[in-house]
Amino acid sequence: MTPSTRRRTSGRLAISAFDTPNLTRRADAPPSPTAGPGGEGRTDGSPPLSGPPQAGHLSPYTEKGPPPPVPARIIPGLVTPEGVEEARLDWGEESNLWMVRVLGEFPKAGDSSLLSLEWLEAAGDVPESEEPGGERKYSLGVDVARSGSDMTVLTLLRGNTVVSMDMWRGQDTMRTAGRVRELRDTYRREGSDVTIAIDDGGVGGGVVDRLKEQGVSLHAVSFGAAAEGKMQARFKNRVSEMYWVLREELRQKRLRIPRDLPNGLAVKLQAQLTQIEWELESDKAIRVHKRGLDGRRPSPDLADALALAVEARNRGERGVGVWI
Repeated sequence: MTPSTRRRTSGRLAISAFDTPNLTRRADAPPSPTAGPGGEGRTDGSPPLSGPPQAGHLSPYTEKGPPPPVPARIIPGLVTPEGVEEARLDWGEESNLWMVRVLGEFPKAGDSSLLSLEWLEAAGDVPESEEPGGERKYSLGVDVARSGSDMTVLTLLRGNTVVSMDMWRGQDTMRTAGRVRELRDTYRREGSDVTIAIDDGGVGGGVVDRLKEQGVSLHAVSFGAAAEGKMQARFKNRVSEMYWVLREELRQKRLRIPRDLPNGLAVKLQAQLTQIEWELESDKAIRVHKRGLDGRRPSPDLADALALAVEARNRGERGVGVWI
């Protein structure tokens, strides 16, 4: 057990994933059948987890060198090297999720964090809202990829509950417009209303134009535009206003994010939401930084689509504005 991965935090012993049997270096363990020289391969035959450390690499991989050889027998139910590497790529090593779920430490509670991990965990327990007369109202948020590395994400709410998150890589405006119209038509045939909010910046403008040509009613949202709600003087721009509304929905336990969303999307969404930070500028206006105060975090495509879905819901219920 090394001091770097097992230490006391506020009187409690923190045990990280790197202290568990499947990740503990075992000099006596033979390499797995698919391992390369030195046993550095992965059990599924995919590329090894080792390699040159990346900038800002903070895990025990860096502290102790390449990752340990995969044990001869993976113990079922315990974290695996592949799982840790997937978490590192999805969440980032500076995220609260990495600190809590991989390193076993308490989350950072910085004043600049827009959302607490506690609120996000609690969102899985929020009851689903019941519409009067059993009416089903849907809200669709569409965040369109701006570059080849970004994802296009469609997030659908039913009342206060996230029911699906559809995502793909690429900037195919026709595919995105077609998928939006398909979703709208599906629920309209069932007699349900669907309110749509789409990111109008960059490539998103093409999706908005195409849908308008097809007669689809929607709200085009420009993240960089001025705030427009009742308390617009409090916010530096539209995206800051929207994310603050999302913050209040989560803080006041009004938004449900089921933990069983497919493909681990609930956890990936948590990771993106916990990277978002905010500051109060000299004119006392709130500015939200989606990529963190340093601007170095990945584009939070899942988080953007959720903020847009909440925007669509609020517009459908109460029109333009901030209600906090």
